[in-house]
Amino acid sequence: MMAAVSLKRMSVRLPACLLPAILLATLLSASDWEAKPFTAWSQGEAYKVLTDSPWAHRQKVRLTWTRKEERRFTYQDVPGTTPSPTHTGLGPLGGIGAGKPKFNDQADLIFRWASALPVRQATAIFRMKDEKLEPSKLNGLIPQPDDDYVLEVFGIPVELAHMGAEAVESFAVRSVTLTTGQGRTVKANSAKVTLQPETLSLRIHFPRNPPLDPADKDIECHGDLQVLSFHVKFKLSSMRYQNRLEL
Repeated sequence: MMAAVSLKRMSVRLPACLLPAILLATLLSASDWEAKPFTAWSQGEAYKVLTDSPWAHRQKVRLTWTRKEERRFTYQDVPGTTPSPTHTGLGPLGGIGAGKPKFNDQADLIFRWASALPVRQATAIFRMKDEKLEPSKLNGLIPQPDDDYVLEVFGIPVELAHMGAEAVESFAVRSVTLTTGQGRTVKANSAKVTLQPETLSLRIHFPRNPPLDPADKDIECHGDLQVLSFHVKFKLSSMRYQNRLEL
């Protein structure tokens, strides 16, 4: 379980005292999203919406550390990882500046529909707690709906940024697609990288026109970011909220 949940323009840090609530929240079923108004959600319930719900899936993926179109990628390609007489601390992208660097061969990713209303509501709950605001401010903290469907990917190794954020965004736009249960393909139209100390997050936009429909049954998201590839599936029938498909 992640100790922190990165959100747009904020970091959500969960204290140890919340762990029992989070564990309890994992027992909730999808029907519980509407069992009470979001203003009554506990932080554990909000955390579950953001990390393990119809709108958020976790997936462990294998890293290749290979540039598929060029030579094999090594730690020396990452700024700050090569030892030098004047540099012994953390590199500018979080790489170790001394000793024998070791890269993990897998990553734990979270795929989350940031454009979905329950995700935006859960985000507002954490922002209210993080900024120590009164509950009366909660509705005003809900992010405005996006013109696009927006899928966030969290937990991507920051070393991927060695090629530059624009390159990662370009890979995402070129490779990430949605395939519906009816066989329709939706291509990404833009992407945005946000760097954290040890990972990066990626917001991938898809056009809403024509809109996805419950008749599409499910959507499968495929992507290849060179260092890692992924394939994650969401069931549209489980993504109903307030009597409508929420995505």
